[in-house]
Amino acid sequence: MTKQWRWGIVGALILLAGIAAAVPVFNGWQAEQTWHNQIDELNARLAAAGDGSGARIIEYERGAFAARTRALVELSAANFSPAMRATLALPPGPAELMLTQTLRHGWRGVSFDGYLQPVGALAETFARLGGHERSVRIAGRFGMGRQSLTVESELLAGALDPAGTLRLRSEPLRFEADYHDRSDRLTTRLVWPELSLQAPETDGALRLEGVLITTDARLLAGTPTQGLWVGESQLDLGLFSLEPASEPGLTLRQFASRASTREGEAGLVEADFDFDWASLAIGRLPPLRGGFALAIERLAPAGLLALSQHTPGADPPATFDARQRRALALLAEAGPRFALTRLRLENPAGAGMSGTADLRILPLMADRLRMGESGMALWSAARLDAAMGIDDALARAFPAEQASWLRQLQAFGVLQRQDDQWRLEVSMDEGRLSVHGQPWWRGG
Repeated sequence: MTKQWRWGIVGALILLAGIAAAVPVFNGWQAEQTWHNQIDELNARLAAAGDGSGARIIEYERGAFAARTRALVELSAANFSPAMRATLALPPGPAELMLTQTLRHGWRGVSFDGYLQPVGALAETFARLGGHERSVRIAGRFGMGRQSLTVESELLAGALDPAGTLRLRSEPLRFEADYHDRSDRLTTRLVWPELSLQAPETDGALRLEGVLITTDARLLAGTPTQGLWVGESQLDLGLFSLEPASEPGLTLRQFASRASTREGEAGLVEADFDFDWASLAIGRLPPLRGGFALAIERLAPAGLLALSQHTPGADPPATFDARQRRALALLAEAGPRFALTRLRLENPAGAGMSGTADLRILPLMADRLRMGESGMALWSAARLDAAMGIDDALARAFPAEQASWLRQLQAFGVLQRQDDQWRLEVSMDEGRLSVHGQPWWRGG
């Protein structure tokens, strides 16, 4: 009996050793298939543009515990305007990106680590910025139930064009993504301290500082690559500054946005958006602080998915094709509501303007969309209530011409003085327009 147990233990150990040796080999085979699928999917997305762009694997060497691969991404010349090609002195032909990766496969799944390097037409431009083969790192892991991705870049700074008329500076950025298969949950985080583009000869400049973007989302419908996600996201921006050479500039400081989407009653989507900033200055106008908030209810997932799968630019401007109309009809059937719950803009002294609005889409709009109707026929299937107020303190600071406009609008009954504000209240109910509760027009 003791000898039998001994042989049993030996057999079990041999079996475990075989499994231990086989798992990395199996993971290596699975990693190769997954890698080919990912590149094939990227190629399909690029090829969909029809301009000759694409991606392909040019080398894959698989060993027992690791593999080395290179993939080439080609962006056709059509992706770069003639003016851009001339400025950057790009040679003829497509722009190419070489992705070199080392995949390691073991018990815990497969990890990958490598670099993305511009080659071909973009190689000289990348070199002028101080870029080299390890300037952009791409790493991550994929295994049972979880996938992760990290993209990091080093400092890139230098002349974009050979003459040095455009200079770019990009501080090191970091992007992280983590996807859990079982819960269909995706989290992302992007940190970018600074990006600037300057034209020293003309004093033109673009500057971004303190970029932070995060998301925490769950797949509600569709697939991860073509699906509808709900969750939380935020964007924080310390500074956005645009100073054109000959036009008035724009400076935005301490901008923050928050978005929350969720599955509501009857499986319909609800959303809330908030936008706020500390200072917005345009040209020589006084800076304004302010913000606004939007609330959306009763969005049909099927309509949102159909809209997301529509290819923009395929139809004439200002028209809806049959696919767009079907998607919009799906949304209209649920009777969605869009509300501007908060709007406030004010100068440093606290004087400004405020407003609210509420738009409700009636389900009968769905049939009108399917029948090809437009214009007032659609507006008569909606209800709108909107109000705006201009503080009297701000109105008194208007130049003479703008102050005259206020008085004329008051004379016509468009504006009314209420509680130290110039007020406008408008409603549209199934094609009937009212101003301050008085009928003005019947359309539709």
